[in-house]
Amino acid sequence: MRTGVRRVEVELPPGPSLTHLGYALTGLVALARAGRLELSVGSAVPDAHPLVLRCRIDDGRGEDRLLALDMLDHGSEWDVAALDRADLYLKRSFHRPDVDRLGPARASRVEPFGMSFLCRSAASTAWLLRHALLPELGALVRGRWLPGRLGEYRDLLASPTVEGFEVPPEVKAPSRVAFQTRVWTAEEL
Repeated sequence: MRTGVRRVEVELPPGPSLTHLGYALTGLVALARAGRLELSVGSAVPDAHPLVLRCRIDDGRGEDRLLALDMLDHGSEWDVAALDRADLYLKRSFHRPDVDRLGPARASRVEPFGMSFLCRSAASTAWLLRHALLPELGALVRGRWLPGRLGEYRDLLASPTVEGFEVPPEVKAPSRVAFQTRVWTAEEL
């Protein structure tokens, strides 16, 4: 490993939600391409949640730390196994009362992640196809294809690139705000 470069091992869950995890994975791939970290893929536990990304990070002193990125829609939903193992648990749908209900030991490791939107780069698309699609094609051959996966890849390939969100300061941009919403079914509430 190069000096000053952290090693990050992503534990891709089986059937990862690319729609939810694409933003974080695109950022990790960009950091790897910039030489800021060494990115690899490790084996996820079989029951890993498809909306929670676990990352093992070398702390620079020879010890690994576990970071969990939780993209679940509800502030009261948790990947408890990841939460119990994580040194830091970043939660997209952060709601302080739900965090406080975890108790002090767990709550002390939970921080807000903020909003994330599906985006990609050419490099992150290639990375995801290599590390997510190829294993899933192997599962298809063995008769274990997960339903709904084609939609995940369609959404990934139709998503905007990171560059689509970038506007240099000297460019006059229209004053617009985009809102993204989701409506839950009665069963999901």
